[in-house]
Amino acid sequence: MNAELSDQAAMFLDRLYDYYFAEGGTRLADRMLAEIFDEIQKVIDRPSLGKFREDLTDKPLRFHRVRNHFLIYDAASSPLHIARIYHAKQDIKTRMTQSD
Repeated sequence: MNAELSDQAAMFLDRLYDYYFAEGGTRLADRMLAEIFDEIQKVIDRPSLGKFREDLTDKPLRFHRVRNHFLIYDAASSPLHIARIYHAKQDIKTRMTQSD
């Protein structure tokens, strides 16, 4: 894998693991994070996979959905920079503005 996670993305994954661990134990938590890391590998291999979302940010970031989460990344970066990960039910537009 050739990607770097922002501090926000790394913290989100830690909290996500804790959530799924509490809900179903190690196997569930491991499986859910494995799915996310598999998708990160897909966007590393095909950075154009995600979509630009001008309705959510004016930054040149792509959004790729993984279940109920969005990987938000800079496709032009090397290594691929995962800028944010948000749950789809969050107010992403507001959160993206606040993170400037």
